[in-house]
Amino acid sequence: MLTIAETLAPINEMNRNQKNTLIAIGIPTIYAVILRFAFGIKDWNELFSVMSVTFLFLLPTIVGALTVYLSDRNNVKNLLYRILTPWVPIILFLIITLLLGIEGWACWLMILPVFLIAASIGGLIGGYLKLKKRNDKLNISLLILLPFLISPVEQLIEKIPGTYKAYTYIDINASADKIWENVTRVKTIEKDEDTGYLTEFLGFPRPLRAELNYKGVGAYREAIFTNGLIFRETVTEYEENKKMVF
Repeated sequence: MLTIAETLAPINEMNRNQKNTLIAIGIPTIYAVILRFAFGIKDWNELFSVMSVTFLFLLPTIVGALTVYLSDRNNVKNLLYRILTPWVPIILFLIITLLLGIEGWACWLMILPVFLIAASIGGLIGGYLKLKKRNDKLNISLLILLPFLISPVEQLIEKIPGTYKAYTYIDINASADKIWENVTRVKTIEKDEDTGYLTEFLGFPRPLRAELNYKGVGAYREAIFTNGLIFRETVTEYEENKKMVF
Protein backbone atom coordinates (compact mmCIF):
# COMPACT_ATOMS: atom_id res chain seq x y z
CA MET A 1 0.00 0.00 0.00
CA LEU A 2 1.42 3.40 -1.02
CA THR A 3 1.94 6.09 1.57
CA ILE A 4 0.71 9.66 1.05
CA ALA A 5 4.27 10.80 0.41
CA GLU A 6 4.75 8.13 -2.25
CA THR A 7 1.43 9.04 -3.86
CA LEU A 8 2.26 12.74 -4.02
CA ALA A 9 5.86 12.21 -5.18
CA PRO A 10 5.05 12.17 -8.95
CA ILE A 11 2.90 15.29 -8.54
CA ASN A 12 5.63 17.08 -6.61
CA GLU A 13 8.18 16.06 -9.24
CA MET A 14 5.95 17.38 -12.03
CA ASN A 15 5.42 20.66 -10.18
CA ARG A 16 9.16 20.97 -9.61
CA ASN A 17 9.86 20.41 -13.31
CA GLN A 18 7.24 22.98 -14.30
CA LYS A 19 8.72 25.48 -11.86
CA ASN A 20 12.25 24.90 -13.19
CA THR A 21 11.03 25.31 -16.77
CA LEU A 22 9.20 28.52 -15.90
CA ILE A 23 12.32 29.92 -14.25
CA ALA A 24 14.62 28.82 -17.08
CA ILE A 25 12.40 30.43 -19.73
CA GLY A 26 10.86 33.32 -17.81
CA ILE A 27 13.95 34.94 -16.29
CA PRO A 28 15.92 35.18 -19.58
CA THR A 29 12.83 36.57 -21.34
CA ILE A 30 12.36 39.23 -18.65
CA TYR A 31 16.09 40.03 -18.81
CA ALA A 32 15.86 40.56 -22.58
CA VAL A 33 12.87 42.91 -22.22
CA ILE A 34 14.56 44.87 -19.42
CA LEU A 35 17.76 45.17 -21.45
CA ARG A 36 15.78 46.38 -24.48
CA PHE A 37 14.16 49.11 -22.39
CA ALA A 38 17.47 49.92 -20.66
CA PHE A 39 19.06 50.52 -24.05
CA GLY A 40 15.84 51.97 -25.42
CA ILE A 41 15.50 54.99 -27.64
CA LYS A 42 13.58 58.21 -27.13
CA ASP A 43 13.27 58.64 -30.87
CA TRP A 44 14.39 56.84 -34.03
CA ASN A 45 17.42 59.11 -34.41
CA GLU A 46 19.06 57.02 -31.71
CA LEU A 47 18.33 53.75 -33.53
CA PHE A 48 21.97 52.75 -34.03
CA SER A 49 22.72 53.16 -30.34
CA VAL A 50 20.38 50.19 -29.87
CA MET A 51 21.11 48.16 -32.99
CA SER A 52 24.71 47.75 -31.89
CA VAL A 53 27.02 44.83 -31.26
CA THR A 54 25.84 44.90 -27.65
CA PHE A 55 22.19 44.48 -28.63
CA LEU A 56 22.54 42.25 -31.68
CA PHE A 57 25.01 39.72 -30.30
CA LEU A 58 25.41 40.00 -26.54
CA LEU A 59 21.72 40.09 -25.65
CA PRO A 60 20.74 36.78 -27.34
CA THR A 61 23.99 35.12 -26.23
CA ILE A 62 23.33 36.00 -22.60
CA VAL A 63 19.67 34.94 -22.92
CA GLY A 64 20.83 31.56 -24.23
CA ALA A 65 23.41 31.14 -21.47
CA LEU A 66 20.87 32.02 -18.76
CA THR A 67 18.25 29.67 -20.18
CA VAL A 68 20.53 26.65 -20.08
CA TYR A 69 22.27 27.57 -16.83
CA LEU A 70 18.91 27.86 -15.03
CA SER A 71 17.68 24.55 -16.48
CA ASP A 72 17.68 21.16 -14.78
CA ARG A 73 21.12 19.56 -14.89
CA ASN A 74 19.77 16.35 -16.48
CA ASN A 75 18.29 18.34 -19.36
CA VAL A 76 21.50 20.29 -19.82
CA LYS A 77 23.40 17.08 -20.54
CA ASN A 78 21.48 16.84 -23.82
CA LEU A 79 23.33 18.74 -26.59
CA LEU A 80 20.16 19.48 -28.58
CA TYR A 81 18.59 20.93 -25.44
CA ARG A 82 21.50 23.35 -25.04
CA ILE A 83 21.23 24.40 -28.70
CA LEU A 84 17.47 24.65 -29.22
CA THR A 85 15.93 25.57 -25.86
CA PRO A 86 17.43 29.12 -25.88
CA TRP A 87 15.25 29.80 -28.92
CA VAL A 88 12.12 29.73 -26.73
CA PRO A 89 12.82 32.96 -24.76
CA ILE A 90 14.00 34.61 -27.99
CA ILE A 91 10.65 33.82 -29.65
CA LEU A 92 8.82 35.07 -26.56
CA PHE A 93 10.91 38.24 -26.65
CA LEU A 94 9.98 38.66 -30.32
CA ILE A 95 6.27 38.32 -29.54
CA ILE A 96 6.45 40.77 -26.61
CA THR A 97 8.26 43.46 -28.62
CA LEU A 98 5.76 43.10 -31.47
CA LEU A 99 2.79 43.34 -29.12
CA LEU A 100 4.26 46.40 -27.39
CA GLY A 101 5.13 47.98 -30.74
CA ILE A 102 8.82 48.25 -29.82
CA GLU A 103 10.00 46.48 -32.97
CA GLY A 104 8.43 45.77 -36.34
CA TRP A 105 8.23 42.61 -38.43
CA ALA A 106 10.89 43.91 -40.83
CA CYS A 107 13.45 44.34 -38.05
CA TRP A 108 12.78 40.89 -36.67
CA LEU A 109 12.93 39.21 -40.08
CA MET A 110 16.43 40.62 -40.50
CA ILE A 111 17.84 39.99 -37.03
CA LEU A 112 16.07 36.76 -36.02
CA PRO A 113 18.66 34.41 -37.63
CA VAL A 114 21.43 36.29 -35.81
CA PHE A 115 19.52 36.11 -32.53
CA LEU A 116 18.86 32.36 -32.84
CA ILE A 117 22.49 31.53 -33.67
CA ALA A 118 23.80 33.75 -30.86
CA ALA A 119 21.28 32.24 -28.42
CA SER A 120 22.46 28.73 -29.28
CA ILE A 121 26.08 29.77 -28.74
CA GLY A 122 25.02 31.20 -25.40
CA GLY A 123 23.26 27.93 -24.61
CA LEU A 124 26.51 26.03 -25.16
CA ILE A 125 28.32 28.47 -22.88
CA GLY A 126 25.63 28.13 -20.22
CA GLY A 127 25.80 24.35 -20.48
CA TYR A 128 29.58 24.38 -20.03
CA LEU A 129 29.29 26.52 -16.90
CA LYS A 130 26.46 24.36 -15.55
CA LEU A 131 28.18 21.02 -16.07
CA LYS A 132 31.79 22.01 -15.34
CA LYS A 133 31.05 24.31 -12.38
CA ARG A 134 33.92 26.63 -13.29
CA ASN A 135 33.09 29.59 -10.97
CA ASP A 136 29.71 29.41 -12.70
CA LYS A 137 27.85 31.92 -10.52
CA LEU A 138 30.59 34.51 -10.92
CA ASN A 139 30.76 33.98 -14.68
CA ILE A 140 26.97 34.18 -15.10
CA SER A 141 26.91 37.40 -13.05
CA LEU A 142 29.61 38.88 -15.27
CA LEU A 143 27.68 37.85 -18.39
CA ILE A 144 24.53 39.58 -17.13
CA LEU A 145 26.44 42.82 -16.44
CA LEU A 146 28.53 42.66 -19.63
CA PRO A 147 26.18 44.77 -21.83
CA PHE A 148 26.25 47.60 -19.29
CA LEU A 149 30.06 47.54 -19.40
CA ILE A 150 30.57 47.20 -23.15
CA SER A 151 27.82 49.44 -24.55
CA PRO A 152 29.23 52.74 -23.17
CA VAL A 153 32.64 51.88 -24.61
CA GLU A 154 31.04 51.00 -27.94
CA GLN A 155 29.25 54.37 -28.06
CA LEU A 156 32.58 56.16 -27.63
CA ILE A 157 33.90 54.66 -30.86
CA GLU A 158 33.61 57.26 -33.59
CA LYS A 159 30.98 56.47 -36.17
CA ILE A 160 32.23 55.97 -39.72
CA PRO A 161 30.94 58.82 -41.91
CA GLY A 162 29.35 58.03 -45.26
CA THR A 163 27.48 59.60 -48.16
CA TYR A 164 24.48 57.80 -49.62
CA LYS A 165 22.45 58.69 -52.71
CA ALA A 166 19.05 57.51 -53.88
CA TYR A 167 17.48 58.52 -57.20
CA THR A 168 13.70 58.48 -57.65
CA TYR A 169 11.72 59.66 -60.67
CA ILE A 170 7.95 60.22 -60.61
CA ASP A 171 5.74 61.66 -63.37
CA ILE A 172 2.90 63.74 -61.90
CA ASN A 173 -0.07 65.07 -63.83
CA ALA A 174 -0.27 68.53 -62.21
CA SER A 175 0.99 72.08 -62.63
CA ALA A 176 4.54 72.98 -61.60
CA ASP A 177 3.28 75.37 -58.90
CA LYS A 178 1.04 72.70 -57.36
CA ILE A 179 3.81 70.10 -57.41
CA TRP A 180 6.34 72.52 -55.95
CA GLU A 181 3.98 73.41 -53.12
CA ASN A 182 3.86 69.75 -52.09
CA VAL A 183 7.59 69.18 -52.57
CA THR A 184 8.79 71.91 -50.25
CA ARG A 185 6.19 71.31 -47.56
CA VAL A 186 4.01 68.22 -47.21
CA LYS A 187 0.69 68.66 -45.44
CA THR A 188 -0.38 66.13 -42.84
CA ILE A 189 -1.06 62.74 -44.42
CA GLU A 190 -4.04 61.10 -42.75
CA LYS A 191 -3.91 57.38 -42.09
CA ASP A 192 -6.76 56.64 -44.53
CA GLU A 193 -4.74 58.38 -47.27
CA ASP A 194 -1.76 56.09 -46.80
CA THR A 195 -2.14 52.90 -48.85
CA GLY A 196 1.21 51.40 -47.86
CA TYR A 197 -0.35 48.29 -46.33
CA LEU A 198 2.79 46.16 -46.67
CA THR A 199 5.01 48.69 -44.92
CA GLU A 200 2.40 49.05 -42.18
CA PHE A 201 2.30 45.26 -41.72
CA LEU A 202 6.11 45.18 -41.49
CA GLY A 203 6.03 47.86 -38.82
CA PHE A 204 7.74 50.63 -40.82
CA PRO A 205 7.07 54.18 -39.56
CA ARG A 206 4.38 55.97 -41.60
CA PRO A 207 5.07 59.40 -43.16
CA LEU A 208 3.10 62.21 -41.53
CA ARG A 209 4.26 65.58 -42.89
CA ALA A 210 7.26 67.65 -43.97
CA GLU A 211 8.07 71.14 -42.72
CA LEU A 212 10.37 73.84 -44.18
CA ASN A 213 11.24 77.04 -42.31
CA TYR A 214 11.85 79.07 -45.51
CA LYS A 215 12.53 78.63 -49.24
CA GLY A 216 16.21 78.92 -50.12
CA VAL A 217 19.69 77.57 -49.56
CA GLY A 218 20.36 76.89 -45.89
CA ALA A 219 16.70 76.27 -45.09
CA TYR A 220 15.89 73.63 -42.50
CA ARG A 221 13.50 70.82 -43.46
CA GLU A 222 12.04 68.08 -41.29
CA ALA A 223 10.35 64.96 -42.68
CA ILE A 224 8.26 63.58 -39.81
CA PHE A 225 7.11 59.96 -39.51
CA THR A 226 5.27 57.96 -36.86
CA ASN A 227 7.13 56.33 -33.94
CA GLY A 228 9.23 59.47 -33.49
CA LEU A 229 11.21 59.06 -36.71
CA ILE A 230 12.40 62.45 -38.02
CA PHE A 231 14.72 63.15 -40.96
CA ARG A 232 16.40 66.52 -40.41
CA GLU A 233 17.56 67.98 -43.73
CA THR A 234 19.39 71.14 -44.78
CA VAL A 235 18.65 72.62 -48.21
CA THR A 236 21.93 72.92 -50.17
CA GLU A 237 20.54 73.94 -53.59
CA TYR A 238 17.33 75.78 -54.40
CA GLU A 239 15.73 76.93 -57.67
CA GLU A 240 12.08 77.96 -57.42
CA ASN A 241 9.77 75.47 -59.19
CA LYS A 242 12.77 73.57 -60.58
CA LYS A 243 15.11 72.06 -58.06
CA MET A 244 15.62 71.56 -54.34
CA VAL A 245 18.52 69.53 -52.92
CA PHE A 246 18.65 68.63 -49.22
